[in-house]
Amino acid sequence: MAKISLEAMQAFVACVDCGGFSNAAKKLHKSQATISILVSNLEDDLLLKLFDRSGRSPTLTSHGKVAYAYARNVILAQQELMHATGRLLQTQESSVTLILSDYIPIAQREQLKEQFISRINDIKLTLLSAEGHDSVAMLLDGRADLAVIPAMESRMNYPIELSGLKTWFSAPLQLYCAKVHRLSQKERITDYDIKSERRIRLITGTISNHSPRHNILTDNVFRAYSLCALGLGWCELPEWIVELQHQLGDHRLVKMAVPPSKKELEFHVLYRNEPKGNFVNWFINAVTSSP
Repeated sequence: MAKISLEAMQAFVACVDCGGFSNAAKKLHKSQATISILVSNLEDDLLLKLFDRSGRSPTLTSHGKVAYAYARNVILAQQELMHATGRLLQTQESSVTLILSDYIPIAQREQLKEQFISRINDIKLTLLSAEGHDSVAMLLDGRADLAVIPAMESRMNYPIELSGLKTWFSAPLQLYCAKVHRLSQKERITDYDIKSERRIRLITGTISNHSPRHNILTDNVFRAYSLCALGLGWCELPEWIVELQHQLGDHRLVKMAVPPSKKELEFHVLYRNEPKGNFVNWFINAVTSSP
């Protein structure tokens, strides 16, 4: 049996996780032809048929299902080895670029402040604000080392070069509209009322191509607040944002008697699968362990 390529295993796993060769190509930033060649080479090396290609779209064979489980474990083990290497080397970074989502409650950031300050004495630290796929792109091309962003719907949305871990950060959500908006005048709000009114939609991950045309899309939570306060539509917002504005004397928004689509935003810390320095390892541990 030939030497098995890690790149080929990554392509194979991505095809399964993403539901096809085309989606895998997008995730791995490769052409579909390259993905097909890598998977075919893996089949030749293993002397196994991994996909049944007789239908409209490839499906895993029984051998493919077994190989997938092993390949995924190999990739995870390789990533763990890279993480362990960084911890063993105990290297100190000279500079770190950290992306923090604007959605993270200020009070929760404050819980890390003292430890954070003590760790950055000899580091050039750059703090940026970005969301969703912008953060992912910055991590992939090396413009950022870490990112804490609202969790995407599935970890399969993250490129295989990155890992994402759940943090203890969270932001409870509620539906709001302006006092001048017609929804605020209704004693009872139905699903029809909600769907017939313009929504100001926060982009925290992948936006469906089937989103209503009259939605207003923004990736900035404070801009979403402002648009909502002007009466341009209703919005699902983190409670802490609205409460902060109330403390500052802005009472233009009212809470709607409708439950949000999900109770709270969860956050993931994202990082590249490569050896890391002391600060990056500390930060990952700090935001994933209970405060």
